[in-house]
Amino acid sequence: MSTATAVPGDLRLAQQVAMHLEEDIIARGWPVGELLGTEASLAAAQGVSRWVMREALAIAEQDGLVEIRRGRLGGIAVSAPVLTVVGSAVRRFLSLSRISAAELYAARALLEGFAARLAIARRDRASSAALAELAARAASSPPDQHPAMLFLVLREVLRSAGNVSLEVLAYALSQATVELALLRGADEPALAAAASVQLPERVALVEAILAADSARAEAAIARYCASGSAFLAGLAGGSRGAAPLAGLRHLVQDSRHTRARPKLSAQIAWQIEYDLITNDWPAGHFLGSEADLMASYRASRSVIREAIRPLERLGVVEMFRGQGSGLRVGTPNPAAVVRSLVLYLNYFKDGDFVDYELRREIERHLVAALVTADGQRRRTVATALGDFASRRYRPTLTSLRQVVHDLGQLLATAADNRILAFFLRILAATVLRDSPCTLPARDAGAAIAAVQQRATDLGDALTRGDGAAAGAAVDHIWATLRDAYQVPRRQG
Repeated sequence: MSTATAVPGDLRLAQQVAMHLEEDIIARGWPVGELLGTEASLAAAQGVSRWVMREALAIAEQDGLVEIRRGRLGGIAVSAPVLTVVGSAVRRFLSLSRISAAELYAARALLEGFAARLAIARRDRASSAALAELAARAASSPPDQHPAMLFLVLREVLRSAGNVSLEVLAYALSQATVELALLRGADEPALAAAASVQLPERVALVEAILAADSARAEAAIARYCASGSAFLAGLAGGSRGAAPLAGLRHLVQDSRHTRARPKLSAQIAWQIEYDLITNDWPAGHFLGSEADLMASYRASRSVIREAIRPLERLGVVEMFRGQGSGLRVGTPNPAAVVRSLVLYLNYFKDGDFVDYELRREIERHLVAALVTADGQRRRTVATALGDFASRRYRPTLTSLRQVVHDLGQLLATAADNRILAFFLRILAATVLRDSPCTLPARDAGAAIAAVQQRATDLGDALTRGDGAAAGAAVDHIWATLRDAYQVPRRQG
């Protein structure tokens, strides 16, 4: 490892050290369970204080990079990323971005419908047996288990789909749905009653997948989403008294281990998050000094700092030092969530982690929605696509990655659903990482030109309102990239 030094801008030294740890773990092949050393030895190796190293390790632990083992034989060990850690970061970012119920269920319908189609196409004896066994358990489960069964059935369907990004993002949306209900005043009995109404639709979804009937699966998802939307609509005037910590306790587990009671820092983070959402404070609003927060939440300085760390990394709060120091409301920044998801995918996808199929599905959905939009909006997007097509990129493989990224970001800005726009930005960012491109360097310029030409075709189709031509343009773009990156031609 190289010695860390301070860098310009807002990137704190602890964040830079955490990035060094990440680079070292990835370079060594992510050896899960291997001890990296102690806090003191790692601080010495990086040339930083133990306080900075402690902060860096906390960041790395939140990203699922390391596990801090206590005791005489303890130390800092390489950890396998956990879905709930990354899903919680996505869920928290979405909640703090004030997403609507309409956006939430539109995104859920798209992702879960795609998951059902993939599960049908990729089902085998093992996945079918697991789904059938879980559906039987769900159908016979007592009412008090229905909320948990909703999550379990969805997780099994997502696993059967065989797409890691889809699993993370769709699961995070299911968490965000429950949190939105809690924030609108639902208590646990109300959630349990709603789950009892919705669970039969989950069982129907599994039965449709086992029967390889995608139409039935889509219908079950539509009924599930309609039921959920109606439930949330009925809560619109609910009470917003105390923070729903009891509900959040079973909704999200930020810790790596199951706890009967979450850490105090996690409870305080949830309380701050709840206050931010329900009070709708503007960016810059002063939340109090560190001493104020310690008194308000009856916690030590170290606990308060641990509580606000994940919120700081999402940009939703900022701790100012010096004159006028204290915690202020910030503006959500997706960078930390993108980073966590990229790390997760890098581990689980064994290098081939650009989710072409999911990104193409979202882009096809967004383009289909644009075709039916008003003429001015279609012309605006077409103009942006024309500008993209006329950009000069160097004929290199690095530029090809940039082209893929830029196109994804452009389409994300055109989306009318903030959740799908956010997910598309995440998927666009992953292509700048270690995606294996086997295209000969001499052919990079031709591939870039092909993508840009198809972008022009897409813009022309949008101007005409031609849905078939617009969809074909998206497919042609991804056919070019699939060939360049030799993406496996999987079923589905």
